Amino acid sequence: MNRLTAYLEKLTVARRLQVFASVAVVALLLAGLPSFSGLQTLARIDDRGRQSAQVAMAAVQDMRYELLSISHRLRDFIYAASADKREQLDQDLVASDARFFDALRALRSSYAGDERDVEKLESLYRAMIAYNSVTLEQMSAGDAQLAWRRTLASASGNPTPLLRQQLDRIADLASGEARLSAARARDTYQLERRRAMLRTAAAVALLLGAGFLLARSITRPLQRLQESVASLSEGKLRQPVPGQEQQNEVGEIARAVAGLQTAYQGMAAQRWIRTNISAISGELRQAASFTDLARKLMVALTPLLGAAQGAFYLVTEQRQTLKLIASYGVDRREGRDLIAFGEGLVGQCASDGRLRVLSDPPRDYLYIRSGLGEAPARAILLAPVIRSERSLAVIELASLSAFSDDERALLDGLLPIVAMNLEIIERNTRTERLLEATQEQAAQLEKQAAELAAMEEHSRLILGAVSDGILGLDVDGLLIFANPAVLALLGYSAAELFRKPFHQLAHYAYPDGRDFPYERCPMHLTAQDGQVRHVADEVLWRRDGTPLAVEYATTPFHKADQLVGTVIVFRDVTERRAAEERIRQAHEEQTAILETASLGIAFIKDRVFVNVNRRLGELFGCGAEALINRQTSVCVPDGAYPVADGSFDRELMRGDILTRVIELQRQDGSRFWCRISGRAVDAATLAQGTVWTFEDVTKEREAAASMQRSKELAEETTRMKTGFLANMSHEIRT
Repeated sequence: MNRLTAYLEKLTVARRLQVFASVAVVALLLAGLPSFSGLQTLARIDDRGRQSAQVAMAAVQDMRYELLSISHRLRDFIYAASADKREQLDQDLVASDARFFDALRALRSSYAGDERDVEKLESLYRAMIAYNSVTLEQMSAGDAQLAWRRTLASASGNPTPLLRQQLDRIADLASGEARLSAARARDTYQLERRRAMLRTAAAVALLLGAGFLLARSITRPLQRLQESVASLSEGKLRQPVPGQEQQNEVGEIARAVAGLQTAYQGMAAQRWIRTNISAISGELRQAASFTDLARKLMVALTPLLGAAQGAFYLVTEQRQTLKLIASYGVDRREGRDLIAFGEGLVGQCASDGRLRVLSDPPRDYLYIRSGLGEAPARAILLAPVIRSERSLAVIELASLSAFSDDERALLDGLLPIVAMNLEIIERNTRTERLLEATQEQAAQLEKQAAELAAMEEHSRLILGAVSDGILGLDVDGLLIFANPAVLALLGYSAAELFRKPFHQLAHYAYPDGRDFPYERCPMHLTAQDGQVRHVADEVLWRRDGTPLAVEYATTPFHKADQLVGTVIVFRDVTERRAAEERIRQAHEEQTAILETASLGIAFIKDRVFVNVNRRLGELFGCGAEALINRQTSVCVPDGAYPVADGSFDRELMRGDILTRVIELQRQDGSRFWCRISGRAVDAATLAQGTVWTFEDVTKEREAAASMQRSKELAEETTRMKTGFLANMSHEIRT
C-alpha cells in the first residue's frame, strides 16, 4: 500500500486522474452495460412528453440566466470607465436579448400549459426592456446614481421581480409535467434498479478503493506543504520547504512556497531596515550640534550593524581636512583626530565619495579590544556622507564578522538622512552667524543714518546762516535782483549778473550737457503763465563752467495785478543727493540680506513690525507687506503670553541674544511652535528697535514632547521600582 502510494505521489495529478478515470471507466462498464437494454426501454416510455418538459425547463433556465446576465451587464454599463467598455456591454446586452427571445420561442413550442402564460411572460419582458431604456437615458443624462438605484429589484416600477415570478410559475408547471413523465417510467425504473444495485455496489467498492489511493497520494504531500506554510505564517522563515524536488504539481507548489518564503524574508529585512531608520532619524532630529549628532549616530548605529568599533569624521569648513568628532569603542590614543583630504582610506573616501569595504584585512591591521581580550577585525566599512555631490562626513565601522546585505541596506538608507541633518545643523549655524551680522549691520546703518541726519542738520544750519539762493527775473528773463548766496554759489559778481539774461549765463544746458532751450525753461514759463513750479533734477552752471546741482521753486510776482516777473529760490543739493544715494545703497544691501535669509527676520519698534523679510510672511501665511506697521500681537494667540510683565525687555537690555520657543498663530488662525531669537539694536534704549529671527520648530517640539513622555514614564517606573525595593527591604528587616 505504501509503495503504491509513494509511486502515485511521484506522478502528476493529471496522470493520477487518468489512472483513476481508467479504473472508473472499467467499473462503470461492468455496472452499466447490463443495464443498457433496460435504459433503452425506459427511454422509449413517453419519450415525447418527457422531452417536451425538459425543453421547457431548459428554456426557462436559459431565460433565468439571460435575465440575470442582463441585470449584471446593465449595472456594469452604468459604471463603465470607458466608451469601449460601454460599447462591448451594449453588444452583450443585445446578444442576451436575442438569446432570451430564442429561449422564449423554444418555450412556446414545447410548453404544454396555457398559452397565455407564455404571452404574459413576453409582455413582462418587453416592459422590462422599456424600463431599462429609461434607466440608460437617466445614466446618459449624468445621473448614474439614480440609474443604478433603478436596477435594484426593490426599485419602484421595476417589472423584473414580476418577470421572475412568472418564470418560476412556468418552471413549476413544466416541472410537474416532468414528474408526470417520470411517474410513467417509475415502474420500469424499479425493476431495473434491483438489477443494477449489485453491479453498482461492486463498482462503488472498486471506485472507493481507487479514490482512497488517489486521495492519499494527493493529501499527504499537501499536508506536508500545509505544515510548511503554517510554520511560515508563524514567522519561522528558515525552515526548509519539502517536496521541491518533485517534478509535478506538488513540486511546483513547494517551489512557489519556497519563493514566498524568500519574499517574506526580504519583507522582514525591509521592515527591520525601515523601523531602525525611523528610530535613528528621530534621535538625529533632536541633535543640536555636529558633535551631538555624531555621538547619537555612533551609539545607535554601531551595535545595530554588529560592529564593535565606529568613528565619525566631519569635513571641516575649509574642506581641506576631516576631524574625528565622535567614536564608539575606539581607543583614542591610537587614532588621529585630524585627517587631510585624500590621506589614507578615510581621506580618499571623502575625496571621491565612494563607499569602501575591506574584507579579511591583515591580522595586524586593526585589533578590537575589550576588558577581557582582543581580536583582529574581519571587516572594515567606510561610508561617505554626501549631500548635493558634496562630502560632509565619513563613517568608519569595524566588525568581527562581514557586514550582511541587510546591514549594508540599512546604512545606505540612513546616509541621506544623516546628510540632511548635517546640512540642517550647518544651515542653522550659518543662520545664527547671519543674525549676528544682520544685527551688526543694523547698528551700523543706524549709526550712518544718525551721522547723515547730523550732516543734514549741519547743512541746514549753514544754509540758514547764509540763506538760500534767491533771485528775481523780469518777463524777459533779465536778472533784476540776487542775494549774496546766489553770487557765492555761482561765482559771479553783482555787475556780471545784473540786467543780464540769467538763462544764458547759468541755465543754458541740461545736467548731461545738452542745450536747454529757453522756451522750455521753467523760470521763463512761470514768467509767462504765472504758474508755480518746483524743479529738483536740473543744474545751474557756475561762472567757471562747472554744474551746480540745485532744486528750485519758481513763483510769479505781480505789480498792480500784472505779471512782471519771477522769483526763483534755489538751494545746493549736491551733498543731499550724495547722502540719499548712500542711504539707498545701504537699504538695498539690507533688503538683499533679509530676502535671502532662510529664517524669518523682522525689525520691530514698540511692538510694531517696521520691516520683515519674505520668509517671515511665509511662516505666518501671508505676504510680507501684510505684516508691516502691524502690532506683533496679531501673531500671538489671545492670552497666550502676557506682554506687560517686561521680561523680554529686561533680557534684551542686557545686550544678550534672547532665544525662546513659543506658540504663534498664522493669519488663518492655525498655530505652530516657533523658535524666536532677538537682540536689541542698542541695549541702552529699546526705542532704537530690536532684530528678531523666527524658525518653525513644530516638528522638533513634537519629537521632544514624545521623548519627554518616554522619559517621564521611565522615571515613574524607576520610582515605583525603588519604592517596591524599599518596602521589601523594610519587610525583610522587620
